[in-house]
Amino acid sequence: MTLLNIPQALATLNGVVLPTPSRGGFKDTPNKVWSQNTGRTAGKNAKMVGDIIAIKKSIDITWVYLNEQEVKLIRDIVE
Repeated sequence: MTLLNIPQALATLNGVVLPTPSRGGFKDTPNKVWSQNTGRTAGKNAKMVGDIIAIKKSIDITWVYLNEQEVKLIRDIVE
């Protein structure tokens, strides 16, 4: 999936323009993906050890109202 981070009034996913999100209804959050050997050290400090192998983004979009065609459009893109 490719998301173009255009102004909030216009978001495109896989080349399809999505309905305009509600005001403040677009949020992207980076999430670190750690290697399997990740953990904490023993002792008082318990420092984090391991390797970050990727950073993925979670995207939350909120709409005030969608009609049936818009809901179908979004479901077809995401599925």
